This record gives sequence, C-alpha cells and structure tokens, in this order.
Amino acid sequence: MNPLNRTLLEGSQSLQHFFCASYPLFFYNARSAEVTNSVRYCILWIALALQLVASEDEHLFSGKHFVASYIGCNQRALADLQGMLDAMDGAVRASGATVLNCVPHIFPPNGLTVVYLLSESHASLHTYPEYGACFVDLFTCGEHPSPERFDMALREYLRPEAVNARLFLRHEGTEEVAYEPFRVP
Repeated sequence: MNPLNRTLLEGSQSLQHFFCASYPLFFYNARSAEVTNSVRYCILWIALALQLVASEDEHLFSGKHFVASYIGCNQRALADLQGMLDAMDGAVRASGATVLNCVPHIFPPNGLTVVYLLSESHASLHTYPEYGACFVDLFTCGEHPSPERFDMALREYLRPEAVNARLFLRHEGTEEVAYEPFRVP
C-alpha cells in the first residue's frame, strides 16, 4: 500500500473511530447497516479532503521577490515618520503576508529604515527624504502574498513621480518576470 493510501486509511479509521465512539447507537444499529456503510464512505471522503487541504499548505521552494525605487515622492509623506510606518504596515497587510516582527530605525531628522520579519520571509523600506525617494523590497515564499497589492498601497501613500520596479521568481534559479503593477490578483 502506498504512503498516501495508508495515510488516508489511517485517517478515515481514526475519524470512523471518533464517530463510532461518539454515536455508538447510530453506527452499531443492525437495521442501519446500509447507512453505516454510507457514512463510512463519507468519512473516507472527509479524510481525503483533509489530506488535500494539508498538502496545499506545504511550503514550496519558490518565492517572489519584489524590489522598487520610488522617486519624486510626496515630501510630506516621506517626512511623516508615523504616517510612513502606518503606510508600510498597511502595504504588508495588503499583500496578505503574516507579520512576525517589525523593527524600525529612525535616522534623524526624518530618515526611516524598517524591516519586517514575515512568516513568508521579509519586507523592508529605506527612505531618503533629502532625495524625495525610498527603496522597498518584499520577498515572500509561496504563491499567496501579492507584491502588486504591496506596491499599490505604497504608491497610493507616497505618490511618486517615477517608479522603477522589478519582480523576480526565486527557486533553484532566479528569473525576472514581467511586472504589471496594476494587475492585482
């Protein structure tokens, strides 16, 4: 028996044991033998579904790395340190990534570097108010976080005159892919 079938069988037997222990009259009623078999098949399908859901959550050895330079940003937005932190928090949340920790550092009078440790990897922001610019990156493993949503949230706050953005797929190698900032999945 292959490992998947063994796992499904063990899972369905565990579920069947749970249901039989919880509802013994229903499962052991001789007159409901056909219903009992139908329920056993339902339990097998539930176990299969649980196995498929679990396999979708496995971590893939791939990720997306978004890097951008925002040039000619709104000076007030860059100088507002709390506003900039709030915008970055919002961008990370908009991407769908899971924040584990956030470490900001202020470079007086109003320069800011902030690094986010994410369950999926990391995000960072480095502002250069004296140049009206900032650099950002978002690296996430798997397929779910959206660099497009991250980018759109920051563009909305910073209102840059120009953006130089790139998206790389990371796996055994690294490949640059066409980045379409206004195509949000």
